Amino acid sequence: MIVEFDGGNTRLKWRLLSAGGAVLERGTLANEALLEGALQSTLSNIKPQRARMVSVAGADLKAAVAACVTDLWGLTLAQAHTQPAHGAIHNPYKDYTKLGADRWLAVLAAYELSQGPCLIVDCGSAITVELVSDQGYIGGYIVPGHRLMRRALFADTAQVKVEQGAKFDMAPGCSTEAAVNNGIHCAHVGLASQARRMLLELTGLDEVPVWVCGGDGEQLQRQLPFASQWHPDLVLDGLALVLP
Repeated sequence: MIVEFDGGNTRLKWRLLSAGGAVLERGTLANEALLEGALQSTLSNIKPQRARMVSVAGADLKAAVAACVTDLWGLTLAQAHTQPAHGAIHNPYKDYTKLGADRWLAVLAAYELSQGPCLIVDCGSAITVELVSDQGYIGGYIVPGHRLMRRALFADTAQVKVEQGAKFDMAPGCSTEAAVNNGIHCAHVGLASQARRMLLELTGLDEVPVWVCGGDGEQLQRQLPFASQWHPDLVLDGLALVLP
């Protein structure tokens, strides 16, 4: 069995795979709880033979996971890093190490699933949108996610003090809360839509697969005006490609 970890800015995702690659268990844990030792109790009942991780979180979180892996199972945690190229996909960054490893793995996994051009929309603390053509990875966009955008308005305006709403849609808001929450949602939908239009123009295709992942991904996907596929484990799927 293999245990996999995806360390984000606010939470850690994990899953346990069989030798054949089937998902046996999965879960999430807030980073604060992990740093307080909750990971050991969460995973104490499993017995993997390998452990691998991708993380964009701080060094303290990586160290905590590595220590847990060693303490529980006597294993060394393999960690994925961004590469200059993998198969047909080349990293377009001048300094390839500056591309986030989670974005890189999502691109590789989506290309593997699509076998060609595709769009990836990852909705976490930040929203990232990646474009992959038949020539490979083109590049992408990063904008603040829902919470970060709300926090900016809350901190830097006198009157727009809005907490997260329970509902998002595309309608014009008839309250400050709805105007903020729906406006943020429209901005993210607009980014994904524009990126898709650009990719269709570059490839000359009528349609491309669109893969959606991330903690706020299902919420955003419901409002996308085009077909898309929910694939929450996209980043973790990339681990098997770079750390087989």
